[in-house]
Amino acid sequence: MMKKTSLFAVLTLAATPAFLYAQTTSFSDPVGYVTTPIAASISPGVARITPFSPVMLEAANVTGTSSGVVSAVTSNTVTVTSAGWTVNGLSAGQTYLQLTSGNQNGLVLRIISNTEDTATVDTVGLDLSSNGIAPSDTFNLVVGETLLSLFGAGSPTPTENVVLGGTSSQFSSRSVDFVVALDTTRQLRTYYFDTTASQWRRSGSGSDQGNVPIPPYSGVLYYRLANTPITLAQSGNVPTRPLRYIIPASGSVFLGRFFPQDGTLSSFQLTSLPSWNNTSQSGITVTLADKLVTVDGTGQLRPFYFNGTNWLRAGSSSAQNTTAVPAGGAGYTIRTGSGAPQILTVPLPYTL
Repeated sequence: MMKKTSLFAVLTLAATPAFLYAQTTSFSDPVGYVTTPIAASISPGVARITPFSPVMLEAANVTGTSSGVVSAVTSNTVTVTSAGWTVNGLSAGQTYLQLTSGNQNGLVLRIISNTEDTATVDTVGLDLSSNGIAPSDTFNLVVGETLLSLFGAGSPTPTENVVLGGTSSQFSSRSVDFVVALDTTRQLRTYYFDTTASQWRRSGSGSDQGNVPIPPYSGVLYYRLANTPITLAQSGNVPTRPLRYIIPASGSVFLGRFFPQDGTLSSFQLTSLPSWNNTSQSGITVTLADKLVTVDGTGQLRPFYFNGTNWLRAGSSSAQNTTAVPAGGAGYTIRTGSGAPQILTVPLPYTL
């Protein structure tokens, strides 16, 4: 079952972290909700861009074990003795395995197939068995979002809190909302809601794309063409441990804020990666530096790079360390390096 996500206007209460406690769950974690605004277009035909990410977690409702102890690990599989899972039932349900103890406590892995007791996960080429994941680590299964579960069905009418959908020709003329996200091969793709087919479609594809996964640690760019805003409210389990996920050394990957609390560029912790290229290193120019792309204080999509001391915006010498990334915000990387992927650790930003 997906965590509750809905498009509607709510009264946002000031809180730090920016969520409301409601009750406890089988996770023994607090639950609550957080709201994220998607800004309206400010002029006809000109999209307003909002980086957006899932927030909160929710326990997966699966046949078999949903939490327990890892019994064996290989480079890309995790085995749980007598798990009792339905074959490929986890991958079909957009299920993720999150470690809850051990050296990689908080690591979130997308399950791409499974047997009755073994889950094969997307490691982006990282070897799990040589990176601190071990038998006796504990885990939870959590459910992820999709385009359809996050944004619902679109309407041809530009109504507040509804995705503005339309025909394929209207998409081609950029008169409907669209979303830029990574597909499962980590290619940047553009999606829109086709009101003729009543489906999410990808540019250049005629098949239903509503099940495209948006991982808990990931995000999208939402391009709003309607002149009314969207307020997206998400509820679920408040994260109570650090976030860890695998990030490649080259190419693009979306990064979600993940935690229900406002942050800044530094909140992504990218400069803690030994392989993050910054301009204080020999031979690394602004062009060759790794970059984080998100919106600046004026709502413009900008690339930011690190000079060893400060985050800077390409084309500006002013420090951008305080550039805000709200709860439910996101960005994506442009990485120029090579080599093996690494596990990025994002500490818990609040005390529960």
